[in-house]
Amino acid sequence: MEQVVIIPTVDPDERIVSLVGELQCAGFAHIIVVDDGSCQSCQAMFANLELCGCTVVHHTSNCGKGAAIKTGLDAMRRAYPRSRGAVTVDDDGQHLAMDALRVACASTAHPEAITIGVRDLHGSDVPLRSRFGNAFSALFFRLDTGVACADTQTGLRCIPAPLVGYARSVEGERYEYEMNELTQAAKDGIDLVQVPITAVYEKKERRSHFRPVADSVRIYRSLIRFTMASLS
Repeated sequence: MEQVVIIPTVDPDERIVSLVGELQCAGFAHIIVVDDGSCQSCQAMFANLELCGCTVVHHTSNCGKGAAIKTGLDAMRRAYPRSRGAVTVDDDGQHLAMDALRVACASTAHPEAITIGVRDLHGSDVPLRSRFGNAFSALFFRLDTGVACADTQTGLRCIPAPLVGYARSVEGERYEYEMNELTQAAKDGIDLVQVPITAVYEKKERRSHFRPVADSVRIYRSLIRFTMASLS
């Protein structure tokens, strides 16, 4: 694939190694892993990922998912200036390599749009809090922007090369960045191409660095700020 995969991560487990292998088998030749201030015990894993062909960029301290994505975009522009864009993929096995490929292919057909992988969150195996949280965000997003987006919380996205600078300029350093990106794009008239993907939820609780209170406040504070700016 002519897109570069960016994987933001902090304190990853062995699933990131499996994910990288699956992405390479799916045809992604260039993968950038952004270490967002992981502990020392993880450094051997990053060295292994480099041996597997990944470019690994390190933050000396935890800066947040948004900051890690921006670092990955900067690294992509330096290392692969002719890339068609960046596919962001979460590190914990929630995104399948074939779904990343599906999103990348859709982006190739829509080079002026942001392409997102949309999960079906109505299944019985999807945690109630995930269904409720996404339904609330989708409703608020539509009221605020006038655009219907079935999965505003998805981290599987493709930013085409013409919009990399735009994505890099979006405010937010932590989890609020991804919502800000979609909200700003919708209000600026940038199309959101929505591609159905598999919703992967393990029976055991998924490792997450999301802070339910602090990060939710950041996300919804941004939504409210965008809404108030529109009303004014």
